[in-house]
Amino acid sequence: MRHGKILTGALALLVVLTGCAGAGAEDPAFTPASGGASATPTPVQIRDLHDQFTNDRTRAEKECYGQSVTVRAVVLKTGASEYGTPTIEASDVRNGTHLASIVLPYDDRRAESFRRLESVKTGQEIAATATCNVFVDRNSILIFKNAEIVE
Repeated sequence: MRHGKILTGALALLVVLTGCAGAGAEDPAFTPASGGASATPTPVQIRDLHDQFTNDRTRAEKECYGQSVTVRAVVLKTGASEYGTPTIEASDVRNGTHLASIVLPYDDRRAESFRRLESVKTGQEIAATATCNVFVDRNSILIFKNAEIVE
């Protein structure tokens, strides 16, 4: 598990990327924090991670693709995606821009995932741990798969 800080202007946000290989290794604004496996992760804000992909996609892909990350986001919409998967469309603010699609498990847990979505409401702030899967160019959206809503 990796821990770190991202400085945004004068505001320091504690960020934990759970497993993003090398996250922040070359960025002085991203410094490792102490804590072991038992430390409770503080999720990265979805806007901060989205900005990392838009500002330096190559680096963000190298550090995060295929890795588990815990993100904090605001729910825009829940339901079946265009592919029929249980999905949360998310932003950094209520009624904001669609920054990420957080896809819950759709294997043998598909029915359970859709039931879980029923408890998630539009405008609700959530934290989810998921695999960072892809950044879609056509609409600038991060896709997370196999998500577990942790709060």
